[in-house]
Amino acid sequence: MAVRSLGAELAPGKSRPPTLEPALANVLTPNPLNAEPAPARRVEEVGPATVEDVSTMQYHAVLDLRRATAQVDGATKDQFQSMLDAGVTALEYEIWVDVNGLPRRFSADIPTTSGLYSVTGIYRDWGRKVSIAAPKAKQLSEADKLKG
Repeated sequence: MAVRSLGAELAPGKSRPPTLEPALANVLTPNPLNAEPAPARRVEEVGPATVEDVSTMQYHAVLDLRRATAQVDGATKDQFQSMLDAGVTALEYEIWVDVNGLPRRFSADIPTTSGLYSVTGIYRDWGRKVSIAAPKAKQLSEADKLKG
């Protein structure tokens, strides 16, 4: 697995553990096999926190959507371009990272022309083999149809 540096700048007086970059490599989908670097403009350490009984460090990051759009491809690029088209130039998010550098929680509020779209992800059972059944048609919705 290879992860490129994000080029993120930390706030003065804050430090980043060497394992943080892999956790931030893909903001919305922390899948190291499909990771596309997300060029966070600023990463600030918020402090220690617990996510589902796991000790973590919480970080606040700001993603520069112009830079990000120029550095990614496919659906991620389309998603970032859609936000730019709606007048959003930066995406602020929170990420909680465990002592192994693995993301445990992700949270962002994404402004759209229809209002605020809140996204939260909890990541657990890293390394555990899983079996996933396809959802039923009535459980699906198309993100492309969201306004904004």
